Amino acid sequence: MRRLHILTVNVNGLKKNGKKLLEELEKLKSENSEVDVFLTETHVKDRDDWENYKEDWKIFFTCFDSRSKGCYNSKLENRAAILLNKKRDFRCLPEIVDQSGCYVIVSCWISRRLCTFVSVYHHKKQRGLLKELSEKIKPPYTDILVVGGNFNTALDKVEDRRSLLNNSVHNRIRKELVPFMGEHNPVDAWRKKIPDEEQYTYMRNIPEISRSDYFFINTDKWELVKDCRINRDDISDHRFVISHSMMKLKEAQRTV
Repeated sequence: MRRLHILTVNVNGLKKNGKKLLEELEKLKSENSEVDVFLTETHVKDRDDWENYKEDWKIFFTCFDSRSKGCYNSKLENRAAILLNKKRDFRCLPEIVDQSGCYVIVSCWISRRLCTFVSVYHHKKQRGLLKELSEKIKPPYTDILVVGGNFNTALDKVEDRRSLLNNSVHNRIRKELVPFMGEHNPVDAWRKKIPDEEQYTYMRNIPEISRSDYFFINTDKWELVKDCRINRDDISDHRFVISHSMMKLKEAQRTV
């Protein structure tokens, strides 16, 4: 059985950049890296925007409620989504969604392991989002926790940024992200798996000011991640992160 492949991508508008996303998914399939799970920021305004995905994917996304506290753009129907490949035998529990459109949580059984996938979009004006999210995924909620998305901050203000300018928004959100990391003890998979020299080369050459899109997995399971890379081609104004070979499912069996 092939391993599980996970993609986190800020598509920055499914209607605008959806064609590029579908092309990238097909490209990965042709490279024998077919995506099983992807976590995405969509900016979907119309449910019909999902039409090209319904045949192959189980789709979970936030339903924007303009009456919700913390909503900053009434034009956005939803921001965060999780898609699961129908070829995989995901047995899903009821999803948890944020009514302001900023996160989706999907837990599912796959090869007798309970995996929880979290897609996050942290709006730059939102406050308290990560504290709220932390309450939803408190351990021992799941066996394997994967959190991906756009946090609108650099986790490491030195290593993950090129600009030396002080960014008050990044600073504020980072103060929320640090306790979230402390409580759930996830690791930045790219930092953990990629050699220091390659990290330095990547950060030196990117045109972006900082990394804000991350792929986290709980620390005691990080060895399941066999490879993690940031794609050098753009789907939108954000580069996507893909974890290859997260786990070989037939080796991950346990009694439940």
